[in-house]
Amino acid sequence: MDRADDLIPDLDELAVAAYRRLLEEGCRDDEWLSERADVPLERVDEVYRLLSSLQVVKAHTERDWLAVEPHVAMANLVLPMEAEVRRRAAQAERLRTQLQMLVPVHESVTGTRSQQTFEIIGDEALAELLDLETGRCAQEMLLLQPDTESSLIPWERYAGRCRDALRRGVGLRAVHQHGARFHLPTEGLVDTLSADGARFRTVDELPAQLVLFDRRCALLLVTAEWGAQAEARSEGAGVAVVVRHPAVISVLSGIFATSWDRGTPFTTRDPRPSQVTDQVKRSILFLLASGAKDDVVARRLGLSVRTCRRHISDLMSSLGVSSRFQAGVEAGARGLVPALGRAAEPGRRAAVSSAAE
Repeated sequence: MDRADDLIPDLDELAVAAYRRLLEEGCRDDEWLSERADVPLERVDEVYRLLSSLQVVKAHTERDWLAVEPHVAMANLVLPMEAEVRRRAAQAERLRTQLQMLVPVHESVTGTRSQQTFEIIGDEALAELLDLETGRCAQEMLLLQPDTESSLIPWERYAGRCRDALRRGVGLRAVHQHGARFHLPTEGLVDTLSADGARFRTVDELPAQLVLFDRRCALLLVTAEWGAQAEARSEGAGVAVVVRHPAVISVLSGIFATSWDRGTPFTTRDPRPSQVTDQVKRSILFLLASGAKDDVVARRLGLSVRTCRRHISDLMSSLGVSSRFQAGVEAGARGLVPALGRAAEPGRRAAVSSAAE
């Protein structure tokens, strides 16, 4: 199915010039426009067909053309579309209301059984379930998003559904990894949803990709990297585990709460505060000291490989070393990585802080 914006023609400078010429002269002048814009006559003819389709020009004879006021064209073209949108929205709301009447019946009969089961679904079913559960959500959605590059949820396309939920009073809290602050699409998403009341925080690492709806239903999202069949899956593919068991929901809610409590508020007004950059670089040092390669470090911290390598280069320069392995060893020797060396003293931590500046 074609997207709606694929059906809307784009006006370019040549079309605007043709419309202006028609207003000024009161007749169509293909030769003048062709010479002025240095385009063939066929291109000028295409422009007039475009303007005709937008109903801003009308032809009486081959040369006797009339420029129509744009507001008239809007009334002819846009108003019917807006009326249809309102009609369809009213139909959708009426249909939702009717089907909602059956929800208590379904839950009263199958609720106990469904709470004792787990369901594994693929990408197509995931999209349908996200729409369903977001529509049903009445109190709060909780999100853990570890990696901006391998998410199973296309957040840019799903943002509209989240905004609808926020505008009807549903709370939304999300925890990303610090790497999201270096990811422009995520910054844009944060800016958009924050305007409607969503709250965001970031941490260095997250255990899983998780979505919780009203603490009654949870989605655990697993990318193709897991399991023996990973090679058979296409890149970015994965599955979602749907959880409705109250005990497991409670555990997952606790995982979210722990991540949220240790997170740093994420707003686009201050997307990369110094303490976040310091935490990212300390995490990089730890992973380098453990022998992890660049791509592994980037994936673990939710960074692009390019951004990760830029941080590594800064750290190597700050530590005065010439290799990634040496950076990890030197960090351990200085106590900058507590897990591999003794706890970092305030003076020693300053070396990492200076690299973040």
